[in-house]
Amino acid sequence: GELKVKPIYSVQTHIVYNMQKGMWLAVGANYYAGGESILNGVEKDNALANSRFNGVFSLPLNKKNSIKFVGSSGVSTRTGTDFDSLFIAWQYRWGAGL
Repeated sequence: GELKVKPIYSVQTHIVYNMQKGMWLAVGANYYAGGESILNGVEKDNALANSRFNGVFSLPLNKKNSIKFVGSSGVSTRTGTDFDSLFIAWQYRWGAGL
């Protein structure tokens, strides 16, 4: 059989608020749609149409190290990818100009 998949289209937006001394907060949203599959010329009803919100807070520890707290949540899910996530990330910066 022949399997084809239509393109997936996405749009994102982010707002970042810079606070004191390298601390920042960001919120964002995205929407993606498409990706319907076609098997042997028959369209399946499996197109995506999902949206998510996310947020990040970055806390500097010193000039080269920071910790980020990140959360993401599905707002609307038609097919797949319905999940929430929380995580903490450590960032190390190096190079000239620090």
